[in-house]
Parts: sequence; C-alpha cells; structure tokens
Amino acid sequence: MAVTPHQRLVESKFLYRFLTTLDFAPFSVATTVPSIRKGDVGSIRLPLPPLAEQKRIVAKLDALNAKSARARTELARIETLVSRYKQAVLSKAFSGELTREWRKVAATIWPWRLEFWRDCGETLNGRAFPSDEYCESGVRLLRPGNLAESGVVFWSSKNSRFLPNNYAVKFPKHFVKGEAILINLTAQSLEDQFLARACLSSASDEFMLNQRIGLFRPRNMIPKFCLFALKSPRFRSFVDNGMNSGSLIQHVHTKQLEQYKFDIPDIEEQHEIVRRIESAFARIDRLAKEAKRALALVGRLDEAILAKAFRGELVPQDENDEPAEHLLARIRAERESAPKGRRGRGAKA
Repeated sequence: MAVTPHQRLVESKFLYRFLTTLDFAPFSVATTVPSIRKGDVGSIRLPLPPLAEQKRIVAKLDALNAKSARARTELARIETLVSRYKQAVLSKAFSGELTREWRKVAATIWPWRLEFWRDCGETLNGRAFPSDEYCESGVRLLRPGNLAESGVVFWSSKNSRFLPNNYAVKFPKHFVKGEAILINLTAQSLEDQFLARACLSSASDEFMLNQRIGLFRPRNMIPKFCLFALKSPRFRSFVDNGMNSGSLIQHVHTKQLEQYKFDIPDIEEQHEIVRRIESAFARIDRLAKEAKRALALVGRLDEAILAKAFRGELVPQDENDEPAEHLLARIRAERESAPKGRRGRGAKA
C-alpha cells in the first residue's frame, strides 16, 4: 500500500516520520498473510502543524538522528575495542612492561627466564568417551563447548553431558578435580581463536576429560598467570603461525604445545602481574558495560525525540506560518469550485 500526501499540505518526510511511531499490529487483518485495510489507514489521525513548521521539524529530526547514528556507530565499536585493549594489557604484561616500575622497588626479584612448556608441568590428553555411554546424571564430561572465551569453564543445561559416577574411579587419570589449565585442541578455523583456547577450571569443578581437550598442571607458575600467558598475543601468534594445517578442521597436538616457551618471572611478580591484569580488565569491562547501557539509551532517545516532535515541542512555532486548517480549507474550496468532469456514453458510429 502506498500513502501519497498532498504536497501543499503535508511534507512527505514528516508523514513518514509520523508513521514510524505507529504500531500497526492492531490494524492487521487476521489472514494467512497479514495485511492492513485502506480504510483503517485512512482513519488514523495525523497531527498537522503548518507546512513550514513540518519542514523545520523534519530538518531538526534529520540533524538529531545523524548525531544519534554517529553515537550508535561509536558505541558499537566499543565491543571490538574491548578485545583489543585487553590484548594490549596482556602484551605489556608478558613483555615485562606492566611491572617494570614495580620491579625497581621490589625487595627480591629474580630475572625472567624462558622455559619449554614440557619443563613447566604435566600435560594430559583427554579420552574418547562414546556418546552411547552418556546418561541423565552423574559426573560431568568436559567438552570443547564448555570452554568459554572469557577463560572459565561454563556449564549449562544445554552444554552439559554426564557419564556414570563410577567412571571417576574407573578412569582416575581422566577425572579432574579443582584448578587445571584446559586447552581446546580442535577447531573449525583459526578465526575465532577457538583453537588452543585456554580456560581455568574452578576449585569446585569435577569432571571427566573428554577427547580434543588437553589438560596442563603448571609447576612453576600460578594457574591464573599461566591462563593469562595462554591468552596473550605471544601465545596466539605461536598458535596461529605454527598450527595452520591448511585443512578444514584445525588441530593442535600436545606435543606441539610442548615446544612453546613460557617467559616466567618469579612467583611474587606473577601474583603482581595477575593483580594488575585483573584490575585493568575490570576497568575495561566497566567501560564496556556503560557503553552497552548508553547504546540502549540512544535507541530510547530517538523514540523520545519523535514523541516530542509530534507533540509540537521540538521546534519553535512561528505565528507567521499559515495554519494548516486554513490551508486545508482553501484546498477544499478549490476542489469544490473546480469544474466537474462530465460522464456519458461515447458517440455511436
């Protein structure tokens, strides 16, 4: 359906803006294909200021909407910037820059040292548990889908699978209790950093370790420090540049991971690095949360501006503008005085 306004009476963009404020659902005819009757649209009452004021309203709305569109674009970028800022923090942390000034005043500090993964702790591959062994309840089975991007192990009703409780005794090597570094060993691509995604299980976690996940228990690193090291640009570069097999499914093997070298400070500095990273991340997350809230407010602001416009409160009124009812009366008079076209049969041949 097309709605064509009278050009001398209604500014087309003014009418369009007004129509965007309406909810047409009550007018919808309940058929297989929802539709709106012409008569229902014709019964809608349109607030009609003078034509000159309509144009001022449209110009003001265009200007304000352009500003809110820019605000939306900038606020939407925050989500991308959050990841970038966190990577910058991790880069500084594992280059030693984040604690450079702290080291100058620390009592006893050992120099950083490079050590192979294989010399830093124990690594274990998960076990293939057939899906026909799953049950409704029991001991949880850790799978790649439980490894959240945030670095925690995530359980929900949708992603949880269970094995019989006696599997914890039957397969003690693959029964995990408490904190451990967990690495995803398989992914569809390198794009989302799912390959070699690292997470840290909590002290209360208990689960069976499934295939395609590796477990690492560091000896000379605190778990949180190790987790952040495996989320740093340095480790991501090792994975992205060294693990691309060119196949559809990407794999990383624990033997490959054992070739990675950790850059390790002493335990005291590890604790300080973790503290500073968590503090910086908390600030970044607060800003991201505020940006998300502001983004929602921008949408509500647009609605409020439209409501104000059609209450006659958005632009000043000019007493010199011809009232719309006067113009409407003149248009009606012109129509009535216009000669009527004659209807009749055409002449017979």
